[in-house]
Amino acid sequence: MKTTLALISSALLLSTCVCAGETAPTTSPTDFGEAARKLNVTKKALIEALQDAGAPNADFSKVSDNLGVSIYALKAVLPKRLGQ
Repeated sequence: MKTTLALISSALLLSTCVCAGETAPTTSPTDFGEAARKLNVTKKALIEALQDAGAPNADFSKVSDNLGVSIYALKAVLPKRLGQ
């Protein structure tokens, strides 16, 4: 399961960069585990909410509704290019 979540995390970051016209990530990979901890949700729940909301261009309002956290909290812990 950890391998699957790591692959999903990497795929989200890579597809985000490719969609943005970049050839490789310009920042370190997003630590979804740390972001989830700060939001008081599981890493799996965070990744699933991002996917359900259209990641890599996730709609943060959908993610916040799904997780029960504010959009401001999401923006504080996730890179801008994961949300619109």
